[in-house]
Amino acid sequence: VLGGYSPKSVSIEFEEAMPEDKLLVEQTRAVQIGNLKNLLQDGIISLQQYAQELGYDKPYKEEVPQFTAQRVNNQGFNYSIPKECVDYAGFTDRKQNAFTKSYIQSTEQVYNDFIDDFGKACNKLLKKEYKSATSLQNAIIDKLQAVAKKSFIGQIKGVAKKHISESYEYFRKDKRIFGTNLMKYDFVPPEPNSGFIDQRVIDYLVGLDVHYFGTIVTDPVLLGRLEELLRAYYEGDTDITDLVQEVTEQLQSALQMEQWKITRIINTTMNKVRTNANILYMQQAKVQKYTIIEVNDRLTCPHCKHLNGKEFTVKKAVDNLVREIESDFEELPPFATTVGVDDFTALSNEDLERLGFNKPPFHPNCRGVLGAIV
Repeated sequence: VLGGYSPKSVSIEFEEAMPEDKLLVEQTRAVQIGNLKNLLQDGIISLQQYAQELGYDKPYKEEVPQFTAQRVNNQGFNYSIPKECVDYAGFTDRKQNAFTKSYIQSTEQVYNDFIDDFGKACNKLLKKEYKSATSLQNAIIDKLQAVAKKSFIGQIKGVAKKHISESYEYFRKDKRIFGTNLMKYDFVPPEPNSGFIDQRVIDYLVGLDVHYFGTIVTDPVLLGRLEELLRAYYEGDTDITDLVQEVTEQLQSALQMEQWKITRIINTTMNKVRTNANILYMQQAKVQKYTIIEVNDRLTCPHCKHLNGKEFTVKKAVDNLVREIESDFEELPPFATTVGVDDFTALSNEDLERLGFNKPPFHPNCRGVLGAIV
């Protein structure tokens, strides 16, 4: 009985699934495919098993697909860039440059404050006596990690969240990706409507930057340099306690030499912010395909020149993005430049999408952007 009525039959109509419901299905599917791909590539399951796990009777192709890109582990950021991109000229978009510059300046300030705090801590430690160079090295390195955790990593998350969120919000509303002649195509972009996945992307990029910034002060090369410096002073003719200020300045100088990494990380992240925000706006606008737009000047590397003008599907880009934010940094997508130019230019569009080479940045300092095909 419904409110006093006794109908003979009831028809039920369901509303279209909410975006969050669709996202959950996409996330689950993307993670499942990603896990199965890893098992296939590692030789744990066969191509037949791979197909069956995904609900197919048999694979369309009998040969196992070749994964030519190297996986990137979670140990650190790949700072290498093509030789053409060494003389970095910034992004072509003024607003993107302004967001990036502000983020870099804020992060460098936190990093410099951390170096000052580390110097003060070193002054106290170096005035003590140590039985061996190893004991001195351990004391300084332990203090480095403790101070970095509090003064750098502990402070940088708020900085990253502020700058990434502001930039993402701007580009999530950026209608320029749909072109300037929209009336010609009778296409009206919808008003941007951020949702659950947008916040997930922001959180992921913030976490990724905090992770990468943390690897700056745990880099084995840096730690080895500090240990060599301390050993040289410890084994010298002068009592190390008489060289407190000199040793402290040398240790701080070694950390200062690593600051360039901040710029390269942030340049790369801020292009990820833009392209990911653009991709999700295109998905909301029900755009099916987009194209890569590269600067194509003397600073453009062969990989990016090859990708300029190529067209990819929005759905595949979203699938890759969902898989990436679900990875928890365990398997980060590689840069396109990890593949040799000859092998790279031989890849089909399907291969490029499968390997995640379907949206910038394709390497650190990459300036490529997206344009919707409407």
